[in-house]
Amino acid sequence: MPTQEALDRVDGDARRLRPILRESLRKLATEAGLNSYEVPRDLLVETEPFTQENGLLSGVRKPLRTPESSP
Repeated sequence: MPTQEALDRVDGDARRLRPILRESLRKLATEAGLNSYEVPRDLLVETEPFTQENGLLSGVRKPLRTPESSP
């Protein structure tokens, strides 16, 4: 979940944040000498926090999987 500062930089549009994050991750991976297979190709920028109230966390605060995200 992006910080408010990060969202403010892209006028609240999380879709515009993805390429910025990917480029930053790519630079860090290069500096660290990682192989291409060690670097994620894409990111999901989620703006809704995981909470029990919205059903994304269980009673023991573990992430819940939706039926469509289960293997």
